[in-house]
Amino acid sequence: RDRDRDRERSPGVATIRRGGLRVDLDSKRGIVIGPTILTDKTVLRSFCVRNEAEVSRRVRLGSTLGRYIHFQLSNPNLGTPEEEHNEMFNTCNTVEEVELGPSSQQVIVVCFRYFPGHPAPREAASDGSSNPSRMDCNLQGSVTVYSVDQKVPSRASAPDNAIRIPVQVRLCRSFLEASRHQLAFPTCIQHRSYMQELIIDNPSPVPTRCTLRLDWVKEADTGPGHHHHQQQQQHHHH
Repeated sequence: RDRDRDRERSPGVATIRRGGLRVDLDSKRGIVIGPTILTDKTVLRSFCVRNEAEVSRRVRLGSTLGRYIHFQLSNPNLGTPEEEHNEMFNTCNTVEEVELGPSSQQVIVVCFRYFPGHPAPREAASDGSSNPSRMDCNLQGSVTVYSVDQKVPSRASAPDNAIRIPVQVRLCRSFLEASRHQLAFPTCIQHRSYMQELIIDNPSPVPTRCTLRLDWVKEADTGPGHHHHQQQQQHHHH
């Protein structure tokens, strides 16, 4: 109940106050990531932390999602489309602490990166699907924000009065389904057009880029004076 009283809600924004610190979020649900594709690309979110005390404070940042999350004080990729990100900006200048002067504030960039093949934290859960290609990976954890003095070791656990921001991550596998795996044109007359329908379906909840590669064998003219040969041709379509 104390935590509920410390959380002020307004449309589209959540403010959490605790231990002389204030955190402003863009979502009342906390830090929400996804649905996003299971790749090693970094997803960015942010929040603002403010020191409401009249003295300077050292603020420590942490997460229950381990290596999946790290923090920055700025990132040129923030606010730009993910396909335009320079991944180098997402991995440099990471921080675990920030010094805040009296009544000052700082934007914190939250960088989430999934590592394929790396075991998920205990908070991970599946949607229970029996088809592995359709399974989502739902991670739930928290980001902690609290003030410390110089005597507290960097690996100490977060105190009870730390601000805990819920983190919800939905990771989806990207896959496509085709209505058929072969297009056959058994009897064709020269200079006539023939059509067959191929349906590509994206069952995943996120946009997926696909590449169509058309391979066929074209037989050259086998009339008098010509040698019979075959030529392999490939066309790529996006």
